[in-house]
Amino acid sequence: MAELTNDAASLRFTLTPAGNDLASAGIEFYDARDKKFWPLVQLPVLHLHLQSIRALGTMVGPLLSGQTDAFAWRGGHGEELALSVAKSTEEETRWVVELGLDLSAYLRETAHLYIAPKRELALFRFHTTAPRLQEFSAALAV
Repeated sequence: MAELTNDAASLRFTLTPAGNDLASAGIEFYDARDKKFWPLVQLPVLHLHLQSIRALGTMVGPLLSGQTDAFAWRGGHGEELALSVAKSTEEETRWVVELGLDLSAYLRETAHLYIAPKRELALFRFHTTAPRLQEFSAALAV
């Protein structure tokens, strides 16, 4: 599992390859009472090619080396997952992460109703640090 945690370590994005071009993704919060992360939103199945996951991991290097200030990535058969990372304009040592999860495919399957793609989105924004981006990138490389 690859995880990208915010700078306060209270929120994290997870991406878990499951083999056969399948993965799950979610956003979780940290509960200090039991010292565990719990899901806020979890997409159980994404059709996500392994090379797409690895490509996401390689996008972090140029960002941290100063070759670029931002990147954007989309993944999944219907682009159910979107991630962008940009240098913070307010704090030089921080990075702004924006994560979009398209819930329409999941809702279509569970509710047995037609829901058009890209209509039901969950959007999250948080700040992170370079070491956390490096850890996320390294976890995606395997």
